[in-house]
Amino acid sequence: MNKYEIQTNKTEVKSWINNNLKNYLKKNPENVGEIEHIIDFLNSDKAPNRLQKASYSEMKSSSEKWMKTLIKKGNNIVETEEDVDLEITFEHGFRLVKLSSKEAYEREGSLMSHCVGSYHDNDNSTIYSLRDSNNKPHCTMEITKDNEGEINQLKGKGNGSIHPKYISMVLKSLQHFGLELRTSEVTYLGYDELSEQTWGLIDKNYTKVKEISFGGKRFLYRHQTFTKIPAIKCEN
Repeated sequence: MNKYEIQTNKTEVKSWINNNLKNYLKKNPENVGEIEHIIDFLNSDKAPNRLQKASYSEMKSSSEKWMKTLIKKGNNIVETEEDVDLEITFEHGFRLVKLSSKEAYEREGSLMSHCVGSYHDNDNSTIYSLRDSNNKPHCTMEITKDNEGEINQLKGKGNGSIHPKYISMVLKSLQHFGLELRTSEVTYLGYDELSEQTWGLIDKNYTKVKEISFGGKRFLYRHQTFTKIPAIKCEN
């Protein structure tokens, strides 16, 4: 199964992923965040009726316009206490909340610059948000309701990686739900598994970096500034 297929239940969108997207990626680099934005657009009610001849560039342009509309709409939303349900409290005023209203979904999508605002009518998953003391979101978490719950997405702003300083709270949230953190989910947190060729580099340059212990494997955070890259251990 194509790794992007799990993000849709629509046959026509799956066909676009396995044909149009596959052909595009044969000649072009993969931009995961950009592709996920496009798939969210294709799953929305604003997507074109026929996708057989829809090119990647056309869908990219359409998804960007769609996102701008969602963000603009969300910027004017005032969220109340009734729009979210408190799930977990952390230190320094941080908390994990479950989004329970259309307003909460649209506000989350606006502040995080991603498409969760369009997920409100999705009955197959539950959306959680990691918020600080000012109610500002830092991680959006999607947990499916199938198979007793699975992690579908862990996203930072703009469908990007989550900042390392929030990851310990994300891990505690997953443990709260009894979910296992697999290697595939570690990539959602912004980490890549280390290869044997990088062991010496890590041991030499990152011995003073605080590690998060979560099992046996070691992972490297994707960041342009190496001095700010922490190592992480996680379950297989």
